[in-house]
Formats: sequence, structure tokens, C-alpha cells
Amino acid sequence: IARIDYTDSADGVLLLEPASTNSINYSQAISNSPVKSGAFVDNFAISPDGTQNATKLTAQNTDPYFYQNITFAAASYTSSIYVKGIGDSIGKDFRISIGSFTTAPKLVIPSEWTRFEFTAILPSGTQSTGLEITDPAIVGDEVLVWGWQVEQSSYATSYIPTSGSSVTRAAETCNN
Repeated sequence: IARIDYTDSADGVLLLEPASTNSINYSQAISNSPVKSGAFVDNFAISPDGTQNATKLTAQNTDPYFYQNITFAAASYTSSIYVKGIGDSIGKDFRISIGSFTTAPKLVIPSEWTRFEFTAILPSGTQSTGLEITDPAIVGDEVLVWGWQVEQSSYATSYIPTSGSSVTRAAETCNN
């Protein structure tokens, strides 16, 4: 079934993308991240896909974060995630990390769903990737996250959902 992209045109254009793999095991149930700090509630709010599957992350006693270790080949990787602030978290800083690389300058938590992307060239090996609220969080600060994706690419492709393991989307082509 053809996918239509309305990002740059109200008329829409045919969306054709290369094969890509989301290496994150749980792209929506972010509470399953193996390394984390804060309170996580999956399926808390309506996400950009229109369903109730966004995760709420609440600061408890330190700046909240979540990470997953991924084995990388030496290549360019892009991490992307949708973020939306709640209340006092709007306007605070956060960062996306891939291995030892982090976004600079820091990113700002928006009041509306926004997809953030970060690309880095990584050496081969197992490294951490994730998100951290870096502006000193106050206990009770809340942020919504959804659609976490890490792919071997110099740019983010459309979201590939995962539920327990990485998922590959086949390349799309158009004939006639």
C-alpha cells in the first residue's frame, strides 16, 4: 500500500524509503529500557500516531534518563525520538546520546510533539544510546516520549515501531 507524505506539500507525495532497521527493542514501551532513572508510565497519553501509547517520564530524585546498549558497525547512525513537555518541564534542556556523542547545544523540551534527531559517526562496538533531561530536573517534572528509533543512516527515516526486538523495514519501490 502506497504511503503518502504531507510534510512539505498539502497535495502529498509518494513516500519511498530505503531499507532501514530500528535497533531499539521497545520504541514505545520505553519503561522497558534496561538503564533508566525516574518513574515511567507507558500508554499514558496520545502519541503522534493518534493512539494512547506515549510514555510519561517523571523525575524522582535525579535528572531522569533512559538508555539501551546497542552493538554498532563502524558507520553513521541517527537517533530520533518524539518529545512533548508537561507543565514545568516545558523549556528545560535535554540531550540525545549515541555512544560518547551527545547533542550540542542542548535541546529544549517543547509544548507540542516534536521529533528530534541526532546523527553521529560511530566506531564498531557496543555503546549506549538514550535520552537524559539535563536542566536540573525538579522532583515531579514530567515529559512525554514516544517513537524512539536508532538506525544506521545519516538521516532519520519514517518511524519503525518495535516491541521487544529490532525491526527492519524493506526498501520501497515504485513501478510505473
